[in-house]
Amino acid sequence: SSDLYAQSGLSFPMIGIATGQAARLNVVNLASNNPMNPSSCSVELQFLDTSGKQIKQNSAQIPAGQALSLELRHSDLPGDHQRSEVRAVLLFGSSGGAAPPTTRTSDCGSLLPSLEVYDGGTGKTSLVVTGAKELPPPLLPLPM
Repeated sequence: SSDLYAQSGLSFPMIGIATGQAARLNVVNLASNNPMNPSSCSVELQFLDTSGKQIKQNSAQIPAGQALSLELRHSDLPGDHQRSEVRAVLLFGSSGGAAPPTTRTSDCGSLLPSLEVYDGGTGKTSLVVTGAKELPPPLLPLPM
């Protein structure tokens, strides 16, 4: 069916993280918190390598007014490169079946993502990126 893979998402541009640095993908659900109609958004945060292979991921429901983040340290990366390029991706909505009843995709339009690079020793932020681009609509998986 057409909702077999109904996730949509955002991608940040490639960034480089060097020895001693870390990247953090953040997302805040800016939907207003209505106790009479509680809502949350199902999200998946991912870091991908240059070939599009997933390095690290975190998925959760983000209630209105709350945030989620995923951290990737340079030491988490394979190999012993002094600098590595990575890409951060934020997927939201549902995949593989009906969304939980608390999830309304309209609330996923209230997500505010950001990506930061910081020094792992001092915690000092050296870069903040807010310009995420919408991913193209997902294709249905090819039958095996």
